[in-house]
Amino acid sequence: MKFLIILASLSLAWAQEEYHCHCATFITTEEGAELVHNLPEFIMDSCEHFEECELHCSEEFIELTNGGDLDHVTEDGNIIGQVACDTLAAEGYLDVEASEVYMYSSICHGPWLYNGFKSQTPLCCVGGEYEACP
Repeated sequence: MKFLIILASLSLAWAQEEYHCHCATFITTEEGAELVHNLPEFIMDSCEHFEECELHCSEEFIELTNGGDLDHVTEDGNIIGQVACDTLAAEGYLDVEASEVYMYSSICHGPWLYNGFKSQTPLCCVGGEYEACP
């Protein structure tokens, strides 16, 4: 009887499992890749839908950045480039020289995959402040 209860509990837990699609932007540093911004995650039907995950992330990136524009001002008044510099400054990257911001997706905590989208212009941060690159 205990076996049936355990088996039923495991079946119920498995049936409620959620599959997450994560979206984030990164720059390349000397140490490797550095997270610039996490975008909203999506719930997927399975871990096999990586193309759907990639599409969701691309759409979110395009909407948030107006097609990769670092000078775009969000609805809450934030400049995309400054949001990126704020995140990087919190990780110790106060000065960032001309770095492309790349869009990546990951499904079910798998590897981050570049989806072909990047910022229209490079990101430059000086003392943690967003500036146009020279």
